[in-house]
Amino acid sequence: GRNRLSGVWANGVGLSAFDIMGKRVTISLSAGEYRAGEDIDQFINRVDSALLKAKFNGRNRVEEA
Repeated sequence: GRNRLSGVWANGVGLSAFDIMGKRVTISLSAGEYRAGEDIDQFINRVDSALLKAKFNGRNRVEEA
């Protein structure tokens, strides 16, 4: 599913030996699915919260919203 694909991306970036301006590249991702009855602001806030959780929980992480 979407979390597995996101995990592949995050792991691929984490295992890559490339950098930008001398800094190693990392990635944080969130994945979410629209819920019936949810308005667009609720959806964006939920997915954004998951992204912040991924960023604060370490490098190359994926959190599902």
